Amino acid sequence: MTIHKPIPTRGEALVKSQIEGAWDKGPGKGAVFSDVSDLYLAGDDSPFATVRNTAFGRAEGGFGGPMTGQPEPHPIPQRKPDRTAIVPTLRQQALLYRQSGDLNPLHVDPVAARAAGFREPILHGLCTFGICQSALLSEWCDFVPGRLKHLAVRFAGIVYPGETLRIDMWQDGPVISFEAHVPERQQKVIGNGMAVLN
Repeated sequence: MTIHKPIPTRGEALVKSQIEGAWDKGPGKGAVFSDVSDLYLAGDDSPFATVRNTAFGRAEGGFGGPMTGQPEPHPIPQRKPDRTAIVPTLRQQALLYRQSGDLNPLHVDPVAARAAGFREPILHGLCTFGICQSALLSEWCDFVPGRLKHLAVRFAGIVYPGETLRIDMWQDGPVISFEAHVPERQQKVIGNGMAVLN
């Protein structure tokens, strides 16, 4: 996600989306798809934000598309983190985040969660992303949202509400690399994170 100018708290927006690419990993090896969306305020000629989404399709390989050139994940420095934030989540965190409009039962219904292979409902990935963003704003931006110009993450695992997030961060100039882990299960949940500061 790249923020081009301040996002207003209200207004009408127009989203223009297009497929950016599809890469074939081969039969039985899946495929990578990328799309990009520009977000415009009604009446504006330039977008206030651009969102790029890359997804892996586990069973979609073998369609004959290009096999190289897909977006590469941001590399994480191989040194001790410059800063670490410890953020506990609440047992009711998914219920609270559900108020954003994501009504997927996977996040609230134990039966739906077990049917999907989880022991209990899981936290929304975008909620985990938001917690990381809040940690970045706290540690590097004095909670001034305009200082975050670009954010990118790779969703690497799931969080159960009530678990703790350990967010490790590395600074290299205006670039903050970050990852998030659940220490209770030694599970990485956010990988290849990158924030670019103004």
